Formats: sequence, C-alpha cells, structure tokens
Amino acid sequence: MVLLLWLLVSIGAAEEVLLRIAVDDRQQRRLNQPYLSVMGQKYAFFDDGSLPGDVPKDAIWNNAVFIDDSVRQIFIVDGASKLGPISLDDDFGSKKTLQLRTSPSGVDIDKNAPPMPSLSTDNLSMVATPITGVSGVPSTLVKLRIIIDDSRRKSLKQPTVRVQQKGMSPQNLFDNGDDDADIAYDYKWVGWIDVPRQQKVNLAIEDGDVAISQVELSLPAVPAAEAKFSVANMQYYKALSTRAMPLSGPAPITQNGQPQLELLLEVELQGMSSAKALKVVYDTTSYGLEDNGKLDFDTPEDGIYCTKFNVPQTNFVTFSVVGLGKQLGEVTVFLPQAGRG
Repeated sequence: MVLLLWLLVSIGAAEEVLLRIAVDDRQQRRLNQPYLSVMGQKYAFFDDGSLPGDVPKDAIWNNAVFIDDSVRQIFIVDGASKLGPISLDDDFGSKKTLQLRTSPSGVDIDKNAPPMPSLSTDNLSMVATPITGVSGVPSTLVKLRIIIDDSRRKSLKQPTVRVQQKGMSPQNLFDNGDDDADIAYDYKWVGWIDVPRQQKVNLAIEDGDVAISQVELSLPAVPAAEAKFSVANMQYYKALSTRAMPLSGPAPITQNGQPQLELLLEVELQGMSSAKALKVVYDTTSYGLEDNGKLDFDTPEDGIYCTKFNVPQTNFVTFSVVGLGKQLGEVTVFLPQAGRG
C-alpha cells in the first residue's frame, strides 16, 4: 500500500520587513549626516556606494534596515533638523522600498524615481548602526554586536556568525542574558565579533551545518556598531510544494530494533531557477536532493528534486530543506500507521 501525502511548506508572515529607502538630496543639498528615525531608533544613511545601486557621493542617501511591519510613520533626522513624518501606506509590506526627495519644506515621496535595483538572492545587504560606550577597540577593527531575532520561528539551536575571510573562525551567539542587550531565553540571540574597519564586510550566519544567510554589511567608520536581523526575513523563498510518500516495504524495516519507514521525498521549488546544493537535514544527517533520474521514482530534469531516507515508525518527523546556502523551510510530516506487508 502506497500512502501519498501532499504538503504545502511555508514560512509564516514576518513580524518585520526589510525597508530599503533612498533620499534624493541632489537639488536641495540640505543633508550632511542623515539618520532614519523609526520609533525612536536611529539608523545611519550611506552615500558611499556600499549598498546595491548606490553611486558614491551623488547626494542620494541610502539605507536598508528591518522595521516592524506595523510601523506606519518614520522620520529623517539630520543634526537638529527633523524631516517628516513620512507615512507608510498599508501595502508597504509588499513593496519593501521607499524613494524620497528633499524639498524646501521637508521631504516628499519621489513618484518619478526609477525602480530601485533588486537585491541578489544569494546575499542580504544591510547597514550596521553605530553604538557608543565601547572602549579599547584597535583603530583597525570594528567591534560588531550581532542580534538575531528568532522569536517568531523559534528554530535556532546554536547560531554562529563568521566573517567570510580566510582564517576567521565562527563566533557563537547566545540567549542566556549575559549581554546587556539580551533578555535570557527570549529567542533573540546576541554575540560580538571583531571585523576589519572597512567600508563593508561579508558575514555568514549559520546554525550547525545549516547555512541561514549570507550578509553584506555596510559599516560606519566608528569603533563599535550593531546589526540586527530577523530569521523570518532571511528566507528569500517563502514556500515549497512537497510530496512525501512513506512506504512500508515487503518486510518491516528496522534499525537498532526500532521499526522504520522509508520516506520518499519529492520537492517542487516555487520561484527558483536553480537549486544549488539542495538537501534535506534530518536528525543531524544531510541527504542530497537530486533531479537526475538516478532514483526510480524521479523523472530527470523535471524541476522536482528527490531523495529517500529512513525515519522511525512514529506519529511525525521533522526535517529542514536547505538550498542556495539558506534554510528554505522546516517541515513536519505526520505519518499514518502504515500497513506491514
């Protein structure tokens, strides 16, 4: 008897959205060191070419920062000047970009601005925010505090951050309350890492052998900075269609005396043109997903990626689907009580 399960694997709507914002100051030339102000938090704008599509020193200031998707009002702050408020309409969460221009009276939406360049699907581009109160940092380094918000998904076990540079070791992140910025066991992971004091740095965020995200981080020229991320926003591909077929063989499968099922897994990707290093991670073991016809239930090059592995004959199993250097989703499969023979 073959039992067929159709699953829709999706990651829930995020509590935060990545706001990409540009402010055109070419005509007014009134901005010197502008900041974005969101609910009392300030985030520096850049005009140094470090963010995608930015031309250095062209008086178009850029920023990219996660904000709560309930925010409906932001400000531009420059010295003693406060421009705004700038209203975010209800469909902002689907747009994720905002293009402004300064005017004699303040700042306005620039309806004639060309579309902002799309972000790479392989890297997330972000901006670090300066922080104070950190001393003793060598002039060649920036002490960077990383905060990863996993409060929605609660999926991380032992996250690390690593500078993508030869000889750099990963740095553990913690959720034990030892850091002043951390509340213990609130699913917000905090850690510090020393990075070269340069315009930008590439980071890899991982959880065990699962690559969560690669980040291109723009750095302010200060001794210490902070970068905040949301796990829910590190997933570029929000949904997969999967078909799982738990089978019982002609005789019971056992492992260490425990009954097993052979799980045949087919994964159809939505919105992806390629599948680099696509795999399933179950119980710390990785299984490659392939579309080459080597498995007898796989049609080669049909865009449906397949693998098979044994799971305990229990009520449910949970595994992760990983690809493009990112965790694409976590899947829970409820297993029927399969017949034997």
